[in-house]
Formats: sequence, structure tokens, C-alpha cells
Amino acid sequence: MKNSLYIYPENYLESFRIGCVVKIGLQKFTFEDLADIYPIVNQLLEVKNLSKYTSFLHVAIRELVQNAIKATQKRIFFLQNGLNIINDYAEGIEKYKKAIDNEETKTIELNDYSKFTAEILFGVRNNFFVMVVKNFGQMTNQEAKSVEHMIERGKINSQISDLLGDEVRQREGGGLGLSMIIVLMKNLNIPINNLFFTLKGGHTHFCLKVPLIEEN
Repeated sequence: MKNSLYIYPENYLESFRIGCVVKIGLQKFTFEDLADIYPIVNQLLEVKNLSKYTSFLHVAIRELVQNAIKATQKRIFFLQNGLNIINDYAEGIEKYKKAIDNEETKTIELNDYSKFTAEILFGVRNNFFVMVVKNFGQMTNQEAKSVEHMIERGKINSQISDLLGDEVRQREGGGLGLSMIIVLMKNLNIPINNLFFTLKGGHTHFCLKVPLIEEN
């Protein structure tokens, strides 16, 4: 596995079988690492007879991890530009959007910002397969409102095409991906309240719960 990823425990598959939580850590901010995460997820799903949800969870992981990476990049951008993400949010977001348009955010590296990492936790609790995507940095009130808007947007649409036809996008993170996850959940008869976020301890946690399939 790449140095930018770590997994705990090392014998994760056997540990997961006996009820332990599996943690994957992202130590850099590259979307390419997702290709190494998917096979691990496939193995965990097979253990719990949940392979029918493989494609859906790949989408959910991609969108939630990308959002975590973008949120991290945003915070590093604010720091590098001497801006406070709460007090200078409006000014900073405009600069950040311009940086996105100029593809400047692609050059943001970890460097001295080692505390900015993302983690994905997998476990089973109360007859649910639970996935939590955690990243350093508690969302601001403005960010939380935008995320809630995108979740509500998913609730009122029934097809992905409906979302694509809606021109409302949030370029700085959140956005279409969250709405898409909600639409897919509805199509799979997964309660939409099974996707939620919490803000605590300076971190943001996105939690997704998928019901276990009872064996006949």
C-alpha cells in the first residue's frame, strides 16, 4: 500500500470479522488513493454479505472523501493566505474560488500541515454497516448550511439526471456529490436519514449507515 495510506489493524479482515473497527488513514491530499481503498471496502462488504451495495459505497466513499480533501485544501489555503476561516470567510471563499478556476488548488501539498489528515472508519453497530469519513477542521456555520442545503436537494429529487439539470453548484466543496448520495440511497431503499454529519472536537464526521442483509 502507498505511503500516503495506512490501515489499522494490519490484519484488518480478520479483525473486522470479529467485530473490530477498521481505520484507513489518508496522509496526503490526492484523489488517486481512492483506487487503493476500493479493494479493501470490497473485502469488508463480502464479509457481511453486502456486495450488492459495492457500487453505491464506492460512489459514497469517492464523494465524501473528495469533500473531506477539498475541505482540508480550503483550510490550508486560508492559512497560507493569512485568512481566518470564520472571520474572513466571505473574502477567503472568493479568493479560493478564483484559485480553483486557475487550478491553483491542485498544487496544495501537505508540507507542514501534517495535522490535516482524513480517516475512514468501517464497523458494524446495531445491525448496520457503518462508514464514517472524518477530517480535521470543524465546519463553519456557512459550510454547514451549504451541506444541509445539498442534502435537502437530494431529498426532493428522484433521479441523478434531475440533479444534473439543476445549475445550483457549490464549487468550494460539498455540492452535487452529497445530493447524489441521497438520491442513490432512496433508489436502494436506504433511509435518507442514514447519512448525517456531526461537528465535534475540531473535526467533521460524515456517517453513512447501510442495513445488514439478513441471511435466509
